[in-house]
Order: sequence, then C-alpha cells, then structure tokens
Amino acid sequence: MAKYSKLEDGTILTVKKSNQISKKIKLIAIAAISFVTLGLLCSFFFMKDPVIKQGYIDNTEHRFNDTIGKYTFMTHMQRYPFDKALEAIKSGNEAEIAGYRSLILDYLFEFNRQTPSVIPDLSCKKPVFKATCSEPIFSGKRDSPAKIGLLIQFGFEVDTLLIILHQYRDLVDKIFILESTRTHFKNTKKPLVWERLKYSPEFLPFSDMVVHLVVDDAPLAAASDDMWQMERYQEHQRWSKFVEWNKDTKYFTDSDLLGFGDADEVPSLNVLTELKNCKFRDEIFVVDVGIWFPMGTIYQAFRTDFPVEFTLPYTLGDPTFYTLAGAMKGGVPSRQRGTSAHHILGGMHMSNYCYLPTILLKDMTCTECGMFDKDNLQLMKERFFSNDSQVIQKWQQERCSVSHWGTRIIDVQQLDNNNRQAVSVPWYLECNKGMFPSWEHLPDSRLL
Repeated sequence: MAKYSKLEDGTILTVKKSNQISKKIKLIAIAAISFVTLGLLCSFFFMKDPVIKQGYIDNTEHRFNDTIGKYTFMTHMQRYPFDKALEAIKSGNEAEIAGYRSLILDYLFEFNRQTPSVIPDLSCKKPVFKATCSEPIFSGKRDSPAKIGLLIQFGFEVDTLLIILHQYRDLVDKIFILESTRTHFKNTKKPLVWERLKYSPEFLPFSDMVVHLVVDDAPLAAASDDMWQMERYQEHQRWSKFVEWNKDTKYFTDSDLLGFGDADEVPSLNVLTELKNCKFRDEIFVVDVGIWFPMGTIYQAFRTDFPVEFTLPYTLGDPTFYTLAGAMKGGVPSRQRGTSAHHILGGMHMSNYCYLPTILLKDMTCTECGMFDKDNLQLMKERFFSNDSQVIQKWQQERCSVSHWGTRIIDVQQLDNNNRQAVSVPWYLECNKGMFPSWEHLPDSRLL
C-alpha cells in the first residue's frame, strides 16, 4: 500500500491498479503455458518408457466403469482393442503384449464382478449346528469357543467370495485375503479385487471380517524360470504378514485355530462349528478338512489326487487347520492336502466354476495356463463379434465340459456312505442357486 500513498489523483490510482492486474494476468498466462508445455514434453519423454507405456494402456484406454450397465457382455468385450493386441503379439513387443494382456483382465473383471441379477432369498436362513465333539481328533468341548482365522489366496473369484463370506460369518473371526498386484502367469499386472469390492452393498457387511494382505510390485521384479515361484512366494508372504499383524494386535492366542487354503476350498458349517467349539487331543496340532470336489457342477464328484485317505478317494484334503502354537513351531505353515495324518469331513471345493468371465480370467492368469496368444485371442474376437448370444452359451458349455476326465467323475448319488459324508453345499449357494446358475450349468442372465 505504501507505493500508492503519495498519489493524490484517484484516476491515476485506478490506472495503476489496473496495470498491476494486467501484469498478474500475463504472469498467470505465461505460467499456465509453461506448465502445459512441460507436461507435454514429460508425456512425450515418459511414453518412450515401455513400462510407463504399459501403464498407459492399462489405465486410460477405453474407460468403461461408469457405463458398464449399457452393454451386454458381448458388446462390452467388443470394445477391447483386439486388433492392436494381435498386432503387438505379431511384433513380439513384450512390453506392449503385457499391457494388452493386463487390459483384457480389466475388461473381463468388469463382468466377473457384476452382482447376480437374481435377488437373494431372504427367507432362507443359515442353519445352526451344535457341536458334538465326537470325532476322534477331539478330546472334548472347549471351555470357551476358539477364535478362527482363515488365510486364503485370492484372485478373481468374486461370486465364490460372496458365498464363503456368508458361510463363515459368526464362525470365522477373521479372513485374511492375500492378493497380489501381479498374476501367477508372467507377473501380469492385475487389479486388486477386494479394493474394488469392499464398499459395494453385498460385500460391505463383511468388511470387519476381512484383513487385506497385499503383495505389491516391488518383490516381484526378478524373473525366474520356475513357474511356481509366485505361488510359493505368496504362501510365504501370507504367513509373514499374518505373523506381523498378530504380533501387533495380539488377536489370536496359542489355542486358537488358523486355516490355510484357497478361496474355493470351503469347510462345511458343521465342520466349522466343531473346530470352533472342540479341543484337539493333546498330541494333535494340525488337521486337514476332507472336502467334496464336484468339478464344476453340484451334481457330480471328482476322484482327486490328494484325498485325506485312500478309502476316501472323492475327498480333497484342504484346507488345513493348525493351532496357532502348532503353526508357530517352525517353517511356513500351509495346506497339507491330506497328508496331516488327521482329518475331519465336510465341505466343497468350488473349483471349475463355469461362469464364463471367471473361466476366461483363470485361463489368462493361472500358473499353468496363460491363454493370451494369437490363436486364442483371434478365437475370442470371432466369438465376441459374432453378435450371437448362442455362440457365447455354446462357448461356456465347451469350457465347462469335463468329459476329458472320463471315469474320474461320477454322479454324486453314486458315492458310498463314507465319501458322501464329505458332501456339503455352502448354505448361501443352496438357498440361492438362481443367483449362481453356472453351478447347475444353466445360462446366467448377466451375460445376455
């Protein structure tokens, strides 16, 4: 203000003020132009970097999250740049191939995460079981129920996750979801699924149950010829992250139980009730759950490679439960696949779920799969651009077929009484089969 104190002519003061404003406007304009120019130069420079370019392909091409409801699965997938992806594969440019491989995961995930179009049956209530503690592994009833933690590895199984969260509520105290920013196949970038689900209406009620453990990009940069390296690494990370969490929270004590497995390895309500309320015999600290393996439809049973004993060939010995004290004895505890010497029967392996987006995501990401190549991509393009929903339905039926397993699959009604003890459909699926029709190999209206 001092610079104007000597001025007596108000007009001059006004002109002076106007000149000052003009100078400010010019300075702002120059700064804005400089900022835009610098941004363009940086964009040009950084887009030369193939890793950053991959991120550009992943995150900015074909925005669709806010408009997904306007498209069918077929028309939505027609928006994926198939031709550019095929050109990248033909050129052999690994950075571009990785970008388009990551992008197709995003496209498939948008329909994989869609809420079932059938409303849940609210009149169907969760069964309640009373613990008997009569299994040979138990010495009697606990003075107070154990806390149960379940440590699972998770990929894209959204429908399965919804079913198991309903299954575990009030019986499992914490579910530790280990999720990676990279797939098992070629470390392809993937979305963190739980982060995208946790505030949606159907998943929000379970948010207090879930502890999200994330394996980020940093430790995964080193290449390896061992295709199973990622799975083993994630099992180690799952345990070390849990140990750190429990050290800070002191939530679980020595006699509490921890289960290890995948999201689709689901103990029955009866098994969980027994584990929660019954004491292991003194010499037992690890027990496998012998679950039924229907291999894609609830009307059949699969003879597995990892039964809990040879007289129960239609069981799979996962997940595996430890006392916390037993798990802390050394090494990295994980699922034992029927080798723990002790077991309890009841549950379902929800593998080979025949919802087409889920199937295609597994094809693209599982360790031994990796279906992102010229022939498969061309076939996908032809089917999505057929504009014929029957083509999609037939495609799903083809992928759901288990005829190549031959006599290893039988009708569930053919099981003997011993193997049938393992058969248990999760209650939320049993009550709401219309929400998840792929479990009966029926069309899903989300895809039409």
